[in-house]
Amino acid sequence: MKKLSIKDRAMAATAGMGTQSEVAAPFDSVSGELPRKPKTGPGAMAAFLERESDVIHENRLIKEELKSWDGATPTRRLDPTKVAPSRWANRHQDSFSGPEWDAFKAEIAAAGGNVQAIKVRPILQPGAFEYEVVFGHRRHRACLDLGLLVVAMVESITDQALFEEMDRENRQRADLRPFEQGEMYKQALDDGLYPSLRKMAASLGVDVGNLSKALSLAKLPRDVLGAFASPLDIQLTWASDLNTALEKEPEVVISRAKAIQATNPRPTPKAIVEFLKTGVVSNNAPLKKITVTGPHGQSGQIKLDLTGRSAVVSLKNVAPDKLKQLKEVIQKFFA
Repeated sequence: MKKLSIKDRAMAATAGMGTQSEVAAPFDSVSGELPRKPKTGPGAMAAFLERESDVIHENRLIKEELKSWDGATPTRRLDPTKVAPSRWANRHQDSFSGPEWDAFKAEIAAAGGNVQAIKVRPILQPGAFEYEVVFGHRRHRACLDLGLLVVAMVESITDQALFEEMDRENRQRADLRPFEQGEMYKQALDDGLYPSLRKMAASLGVDVGNLSKALSLAKLPRDVLGAFASPLDIQLTWASDLNTALEKEPEVVISRAKAIQATNPRPTPKAIVEFLKTGVVSNNAPLKKITVTGPHGQSGQIKLDLTGRSAVVSLKNVAPDKLKQLKEVIQKFFA
């Protein structure tokens, strides 16, 4: 049906009333009185147009209010036990422990939940879970641990859109580690989400070289990863050196990695990389120490490096004439 113009509606409202007709007016709820009734056709039309003007003004205000929300995604409070992590989730288990994680959880607990909403998508065939995380895995996990409802935006999106939104959101966060990013890229390629590494880099808008380095960290042998206190300690700039060393002498690098695993405390991450590459122990790497004492205040210490193949011997309160005897002992030891 064609919508009537204001003029047409006004004419229809006053039609048939003649010049002396009265037009019923609405009851005034404020004064409790009926307003004056216009007694002429022009008066009735003026009253009608005034009411129309109020409606138009109200509609304009409503439209302006709706316009301010244009593009906004409503949020819901969801039961976190009904929300599953994405299969491309790039958070290593070490991200959910330690002082930083405890502080993060305390902040969410103090606020009564996550102030910044996570994003989820509905699961097409819901079972134990009804939603899957798009981004915000740490916020979801914190609410899950704390028994709080999680504030979430809900949107139905494709697998590739989910992956790209997750990657974009996580790359903007300073706490994401190269190894975690590499794990995510590796899983996406294994699942066939992208036909090649270059296609992935182009779709994500990231440097193909950095993507390749992060991916290589996720592919490091288990023993090499185990040499570090946590794989999250591995920096992106070390990827090339580690992989070059593995290509040249894989068995030697693995042997060095196993030697580091036996040390306590561990060397610094940078010292570990240097040792894996060259077999040389930096000055700040821990050494195995053996201490010996004598009956007359003598003392000595033998320091062995990570490989156990190099040693430094230091002695105190030893008479100079005993050095020849020490030399003989060492020669006998070598024999």
